[in-house]
Amino acid sequence: MRSTLLAAALVALAGSAAASTFLSILPPGQDGLVPETGTPGPHAGDQVAIYADLILAAPGLKQTDLLRLYKDAGIDAPATPERVEHPRAGVTIARDAFGVPHVKGETRGDVFFGAGYATAEDRLFLTDVFRHVGRGRLSEFLGGILGLDATLAMDRGIYAVAGYSEEELQKQVDDFPSLYPAFAADVMNDITEFTAGMNAYIAEARSDPTKMPREYGAFHLTLEDWQVRDVVAIATLFTSVFGSGGGGEQTNVLLRQALEARLGAERGR
Repeated sequence: MRSTLLAAALVALAGSAAASTFLSILPPGQDGLVPETGTPGPHAGDQVAIYADLILAAPGLKQTDLLRLYKDAGIDAPATPERVEHPRAGVTIARDAFGVPHVKGETRGDVFFGAGYATAEDRLFLTDVFRHVGRGRLSEFLGGILGLDATLAMDRGIYAVAGYSEEELQKQVDDFPSLYPAFAADVMNDITEFTAGMNAYIAEARSDPTKMPREYGAFHLTLEDWQVRDVVAIATLFTSVFGSGGGGEQTNVLLRQALEARLGAERGR
């Protein structure tokens, strides 16, 4: 993923008081995969031009500008999908003209499995970075990617608010059903199916270089299976950032730039 920023709008369309539409925009694009064997896909940057125009239009954005500066983010599957995948029986992932996945399942579990698979397909390396940042272990994973002092400072910041061990992360998973019995079964099944979807893609990536993010080979990293407690680690990260009023966006930009610089250096060798 080239950025973690997301701008989204929910608006009532002019002349239609009863209908609403969901609109969104991703500065870089949907596809965050640079495969071992090739270049980024067609959706790595196909929203950049729209986003650039949006920045120029703000803050005087008018309702009539919305459909020009944002793209449709409706939940319905596209009428003419760019491609369709069935990662397991009962799961359909239909991608629209911008490569955005629309997941449909025969069961609730199928939907969460498809969401996990699509997440890994588009953002596997980013989620791997996040699960390490959420543990305060970015420096262990990527060394001094932001400069050693800055990377260690990020790790120390996470440890200061939520320095959980693996056992403590797992305990949060194990304790959840007794703490929230009213909805624990659904939530745990959702997370388990999401994890299974992530691991289904990870298994494919290990045997198919076109599905393996280039960063793993370039940085000599091992791709580990996804764990349910990884969801807890990432939730810890998001809570520590956004739960305290936001911030850290510039650090995210610097991390992205540092990753791209190192990946570019590896390509040039």
